[in-house]
Amino acid sequence: NQLLRHEGGTPGSLIDGHPAIWQYLWDNLEGDLRPIRREATRRLLALGPDNPIGQFTYSNSAFIIAGAALEHITGQSWESLMRTEVFEPLGMNACGFGAPASAGIGAQPLGHRRRGANGNTPIQPGPNDDNPPAVGPAGIVHCSLASWLKFAALHAGSGPEGYLSPDTFAVLHQPSVGASYAGGWGLTRRDWAGGIALTHNGSNTMNFAIAWVAPAKRAGVLVTTNIAYDGIGAQLDQIVWHLILRYIRDL
Repeated sequence: NQLLRHEGGTPGSLIDGHPAIWQYLWDNLEGDLRPIRREATRRLLALGPDNPIGQFTYSNSAFIIAGAALEHITGQSWESLMRTEVFEPLGMNACGFGAPASAGIGAQPLGHRRRGANGNTPIQPGPNDDNPPAVGPAGIVHCSLASWLKFAALHAGSGPEGYLSPDTFAVLHQPSVGASYAGGWGLTRRDWAGGIALTHNGSNTMNFAIAWVAPAKRAGVLVTTNIAYDGIGAQLDQIVWHLILRYIRDL
C-alpha cells in the first residue's frame, strides 16, 4: 500500500537519481518484460530507500516494483493482467501499451515535444515514441477517450456491479493520515464536486492527460492533448474548469 501511495521510499526520479537503472530499461526494449522488471526491482531494492519511509515522494519506480510483485505472484505479465483484470471486465476495448498506432485503423495523432518558444516537433513511431516498455506499470497505457471514460466512471461509482468490493475502493481512495494521495489518485475537497474530488495528471513528455472525478456526483472531466511542455498542465486546467462550470458544478 505504501508503494501505491508513493510512501515506500523509492526514488523520485530514475533519470536524475539512478541513471544506470534508467539506461538498463532503455537497453531492454523487446521480449519478455517480466525478467526486465524483476531485475530493475532487484537493483532498486538493493539500493535501499532514497527517501524516508512514509514520506510522500512521487515515484514511478514504486509502480514498477508493484508491477513486478504482481508478476511474481501470478506468473503472468503485467500487460496480460491489465487486459484480463482491467480492460476486458470494464469493456475498455480500445487500449494498448506504448504509443498508439499512427496509421491504419484506430490511428491517432503523433505525440509532440516543444522545441524552442513555438516549435512543436512530432515524435515519429519508433523506440523513442514512449517510455521504455518495462516502465509499463508507471504509465505506458494508451486508451481511446471512450475507454478512458469507463475507467473514470468506475471510480465515480458507475462501474460494473461487483467488479470491486467496497473495501477495495476504500483502500484505493483512502490516503494516509494527513496525506492527500491514495492508490493512484490525489484527493482534495471541492465544493463543485460535492465533497472529495479525485484527480491525477500525467505525461510521457509527448502527451499530457488530466482527470478530475467527483464520486458524490458520479461525474468527471477528462482532458488530453498530444503535446507536452512546461505550463501545459495549467492551460489544460483552464479547460477543465470551464467544463466543470458548464456540466458538473450545478448537478
